[in-house]
Amino acid sequence: MAKELNGLCEHLLYGVSTIAKIVFRQSDLSIVAANKRAELLYGYSQSELESLSILELSSDPPSTQRIIDRLTSISDSLFHSETPLRRTHRRKDGSEFVAHVGFDRCCFENQTYMCKYVQDASGVLHTEKLLDESTERFRAVADYTYDWESWIDWDGKLIWVNPAVERLTGFSVQECLQMIDYPIQMVAPQDRPMLEQIMQGAIAGNSGNDIEFRVVTKDASLKCFAVSWQPLIEPVHGALSTKPSSFRMSMRDIADRKQMEQALREHSLHLEELASRRALTIVELEKKKIHTQKLAAMGEMAASIAHEINNPLAGVKNAIKLVGEESTLGSPSRELLVCVNKEIDRIAKLVQQFHQLCRPSLGVPVRVDLHQLALQVLVWVQAQCPNKSIQVQWIGWPEAFDCDVHEPELRQILHNLILNAFEASLDGETIQLVFERESHCELLLKIVDQGNGIDPDQLSHVFEPFFTTKFDSRQPGTGLGLSVSRSLAIALGGTIEVESQLGQGSTFLLRLKISESLDPPYRNLGPMESS
Repeated sequence: MAKELNGLCEHLLYGVSTIAKIVFRQSDLSIVAANKRAELLYGYSQSELESLSILELSSDPPSTQRIIDRLTSISDSLFHSETPLRRTHRRKDGSEFVAHVGFDRCCFENQTYMCKYVQDASGVLHTEKLLDESTERFRAVADYTYDWESWIDWDGKLIWVNPAVERLTGFSVQECLQMIDYPIQMVAPQDRPMLEQIMQGAIAGNSGNDIEFRVVTKDASLKCFAVSWQPLIEPVHGALSTKPSSFRMSMRDIADRKQMEQALREHSLHLEELASRRALTIVELEKKKIHTQKLAAMGEMAASIAHEINNPLAGVKNAIKLVGEESTLGSPSRELLVCVNKEIDRIAKLVQQFHQLCRPSLGVPVRVDLHQLALQVLVWVQAQCPNKSIQVQWIGWPEAFDCDVHEPELRQILHNLILNAFEASLDGETIQLVFERESHCELLLKIVDQGNGIDPDQLSHVFEPFFTTKFDSRQPGTGLGLSVSRSLAIALGGTIEVESQLGQGSTFLLRLKISESLDPPYRNLGPMESS
């Protein structure tokens, strides 16, 4: 039975620790239990309190006895409606203090027990005054809070809203107080179910923070807000109720935040684009690195092959020359020897190109008139294509342009590119040789043809060694011309690129680093066109 009584006392003593609670028997008023707050308030230990009568804690025991007698006659249904009393109590050391007192009771094993709630109210008058002043200050602060603040009671009715609502939504405080379904009436239709759910949760005691929704303002514009909410629970008979009496909603204008989020999204996309470009650049650099490593390995092999092949080729060529000088040799045999001699020359040229592709070597730069060099190359190409009538249009070229360049290598690059344009063109078509000055130390030369163009699937392979689109037996290609040209261009510190569309021709762009001579000076007498 003692165990059950202890459980009853623990139940009665449970609650806010700032209130002293003392359990006593109604029959003899003897104390059976007290919480820690009671020990601190009266100065007695737990065992000392349990040896006392409840009357011994009062400064006026007869008056306390009359109060208990009166409470004993009250029915259970009215007992809790009794207003807390303000009484004077006495501590163990004899000092007195003013307290607020309340009572509760229950029955156990045919015994009635009462629980006395005691709260030190020594400074209650001063506290009440401070509370009134604090309330006024709070009201002033709340009214001038920047965010839109609201207090709503348990059935969803608006109790108070601060003036910020009019600045943010256009609706006045009075208009809000007259709304039947505040603030749902102002919320965008798509977001109303969400906000209704939030309010139902607040009434049930839930809280939340920073949930976004949209408001249709008085002028019909749409604004974004973030709502935070918290239930407000008031104490009942000295303890906190489990049911909220109202809840608070705080709405913040997040237009600036939405703009920042949009800017952040755009910045993230920009960073992704930069990262993608950087990744592509890295891939290209890796490709160039692999290509350079391949060329280095091929260069070693090419030097050895060139040496091993050129020596026997020279011997074979000399032997054929001696055989051709024999007077007894018939005409058919002489023609056959001429063909063999041409093939030997072709082999020698192929070996030379392969060597240039793998290990381009540069001589000493010499002063060259770039225009004259291009004219000489054009004459040589026209001699190689005697059966084609191709028109040549010069665009942007000065009559003279003196600069220091590696003449043999540049001559070969121009020869390969112009010859490639001639071979891609049909009779009567025009190729353009375009001169552009991109900076004081960089030139751009364009060779433009009107041929069939290059298939997009083949465009990325045109500079690869031994890749060719020339399968005509009358003008076979080795697939080394463009590869050698790019290798030489890179060695000169320049680049070669190609732009092409099927049916619209191709454009090869040669960028060169140049060192312009000071004497004679650069002379540009205007663009010229010739055929």
